[in-house]
Amino acid sequence: MGLESVALVMAIEDYFGIKIADAEAEQIHTVQDFTDCIAKQLQVTQEYSQLKDDLYEKLKSLWITNEVSDKSFTLNALVSVFLDPHDTAQWNRVYLQIKLKLPDPVLKHENMLSKTFRKVWKPPYEWQTLTVDDFIRAVCALNYEKLIDPKNIQSTFEILVTITGITADRLGLDIYGVQPHKSFVNDFGID
Repeated sequence: MGLESVALVMAIEDYFGIKIADAEAEQIHTVQDFTDCIAKQLQVTQEYSQLKDDLYEKLKSLWITNEVSDKSFTLNALVSVFLDPHDTAQWNRVYLQIKLKLPDPVLKHENMLSKTFRKVWKPPYEWQTLTVDDFIRAVCALNYEKLIDPKNIQSTFEILVTITGITADRLGLDIYGVQPHKSFVNDFGID
């Protein structure tokens, strides 16, 4: 393990108040591996998340009352159908409704410089392909410190969004780019 990966492991250990054995840390390759490791240590098996459901319902009530039908708003629906990345008034309404930081959409696929490692990084997604589920996960990850009590973890979703938030912040990555299947070495470039 290199310095970057050790620092990331330590930040996550500190947040959850746990210690990961070196042999176990060597087996963590993806964001999902990290989630599974933490869930095992904390003995959290529940996937259902009240946090996710609550945010979904808030967004649903906001968008259903303003623009769309109840049937079209699902977790798999494209968020771009409900949220125009150019409409700042709409983004402000969403913010006022949920009172959480919102992830900025990256509309142009220009290479971006990673804050931490000074490496060129290109977001591996298009705004138009993100789902409501992706948006909810990103909002929760951006606000994990406000939303999740590390001493009272209720679901694997809470662990996933916390790891996503810490990883994005520590590595200077776009929050949407930190997905469960992403590799710390191959996708994020840390050793």
